[in-house]
Amino acid sequence: MTTVAKHIIFRGTVQGVGFRFTVFGVASRLQLGGFVRNLHDGTVEMVVQGPQGEVKNCIEDINGSFRCDIETEIKDIDYNPIYNDFKITF
Repeated sequence: MTTVAKHIIFRGTVQGVGFRFTVFGVASRLQLGGFVRNLHDGTVEMVVQGPQGEVKNCIEDINGSFRCDIETEIKDIDYNPIYNDFKITF
């Protein structure tokens, strides 16, 4: 099983619509590590890591949960063992 880590920026209507709580629910259900938080520029930042297939499913589930236009910028990052669960941070 390949473990991956991703840094994601979501743009669009992602603040004030329960986006972070949806992300938290999906990532927690899939037992992934990382965090999600609002940024001052109106975007949402996410770091997510875990088994490659589960991370892929997480991103697909998040994008499928919101019917509005959301732009997703995804970058590979190094795995960080401090993210052993998933949190909403501020």
